Amino acid sequence: MPRLIGFSRILYTRKRGRRLTVGTGVRQIRGVTVDAKLRRVLGLYAVAVLLHAVFDPAVTYVAVRVVEVGVEANPMLRPHFEAGLFRVVVAHLPLFVLLGCIGGSIAYLFETATGRERNRLYAVSQALLDGTVLWGLLLVAWNLRILATAL
Repeated sequence: MPRLIGFSRILYTRKRGRRLTVGTGVRQIRGVTVDAKLRRVLGLYAVAVLLHAVFDPAVTYVAVRVVEVGVEANPMLRPHFEAGLFRVVVAHLPLFVLLGCIGGSIAYLFETATGRERNRLYAVSQALLDGTVLWGLLLVAWNLRILATAL
């Protein structure tokens, strides 16, 4: 009995114990569809963006401007944090544009790559994004620790 799964609307049918792809022709990488691997990478990317571009600046702003228990460690961003919330948001706008371009590039590379290239891209993306998410968690945890000790 066929069932509809995923965003690309691929029909899978069982025939003699093997899965056959019917429809859009999306290839499988080690038993997982390309769409599933791309969703995993983009999901990790979204978590990394939230940590580094939203949570870290927000907690830093609270520590620097509201509670006044620290200073921004990045000397290029320090004047913006001292000037106020509007300047912090404006200073981070180019970052959001760049992050959007990178996310689009990752999706494009997954769509145009061959199977072997896609496997390599997935492995490298996973490793880099895992490290980036861990780094973001440590940054936010450190900032929260500074806030907690000050209160």
